[in-house]
Formats: sequence, C-alpha cells, structure tokens
Amino acid sequence: MDRKKKLLNRAKVWLKLVLIFFSLLFSFSVFLIVVLIFNVPYIRKAIFGKLPFKVDKKPWSGIKTIEYIEGLYIDIFYPRSRKRGTVLFAHGGGWISGYRRQPNNLSWYKFLVSKGFVVAAVDYSRGYKGGIEKLIEEL
Repeated sequence: MDRKKKLLNRAKVWLKLVLIFFSLLFSFSVFLIVVLIFNVPYIRKAIFGKLPFKVDKKPWSGIKTIEYIEGLYIDIFYPRSRKRGTVLFAHGGGWISGYRRQPNNLSWYKFLVSKGFVVAAVDYSRGYKGGIEKLIEEL
C-alpha cells in the first residue's frame, strides 16, 4: 500500500510541474503577442482596422449611395485622379455579420481610391434573416 501512495504522490507532483510549465509557457506567449502588437506599428495597424499606409483622410472626389434592392445599398467611391478600373467590394462576414462602412473596410476603400480605382461597396442580407433562398435571389 505504501508503494501505491508513493507512486500517486509522485504522479501528483509531476502533474503539478507540467501544469506550472504550461501555464508559464502560455503566459509568456500572451506577453510576447501583446508586446508585438503594441510595438510593431504594421501589426498594430493591421489588427486594429487600419492599413499601414499613409493615405489622405478623404481621397475620393465624391461618394454616391444607391438603393439597389429594398433596404440594401451600394456605395460608389470616385477617385480624384484618373480612373484605373473598378473594384467591387463585398465586405466579409459570411452572410452573418458585417456592414459596408466598417472602419477596416473604409481603410481599404481609401487605399484603393487613392490609387485611382472606383470602389463599389455593396450591402447584402444576413443569412439568419432571410435564409439561403433570399441570398441566392439577391445574387
């Protein structure tokens, strides 16, 4: 019986050591990530919704908003410089979340418009509101 208790105590000690090791490793990893995010400007800007490029606050000559389906809109951003083409921008969110004027989307629009592209940013319905049939109909 003594031998079983010793083995059990030894196993508990090893388990505690392993847990301490992994908690220290996890803490160090979190610390390292935080240091990287707040000390490397490109990473910080990418995570917090701004592109790491210097762009005018409003590089477009005008914005036109059109209701293309009832309750859904498209914003068209026109560049000041010569037009190079058009980019159709559908925000991410997997038909569950997001909207066309999210801050991270606006930073992309600013960048693209500053390079001379016309940007058309579309809204779409959420899948949980209308179902897949409505989403297919809107396409």
